[in-house]
Amino acid sequence: MGSTKFAERLKELLDWENVSGYNFAKMTGIPLKSVHNWLRGVYYPSYKALCILTEYFNVSSDYLLGLTDVYEERKFSKDNAENGQRALSGYLQEYLRNNACSRYQLAKNLGVGQTTMERWLQEGSMPETAILIRIAELLDMSIDDLLNRG
Repeated sequence: MGSTKFAERLKELLDWENVSGYNFAKMTGIPLKSVHNWLRGVYYPSYKALCILTEYFNVSSDYLLGLTDVYEERKFSKDNAENGQRALSGYLQEYLRNNACSRYQLAKNLGVGQTTMERWLQEGSMPETAILIRIAELLDMSIDDLLNRG
């Protein structure tokens, strides 16, 4: 499942809320170009935009991204969204400890460079959403649990 499923899900949610892409962009402060690209399935939203989307629609990240068809209403607090980097770093470090895996091996398995991996481990940045999906699959977790938003 790629960003096409996400695009379909976003269209459904916008229709359900009876809001246009333009009005959604205006209400959330997300650039209209980003909303249009998401609706065309060009790419996934950034972590920050994903938080805005899930908070706006009150749905899980996994549902919004099309990773599950199970709809459940969720309420998120801004505090949980801000703890995402810390949670991700902790889960990655735990994975390294528990699986006798090197940072190099983990970076290679996720298709990223070691420098990028180091930034995630030091809570300095967030991966792109497509990589978050790979990490969640590797750890057998939902995106929201991975980012301490569950």
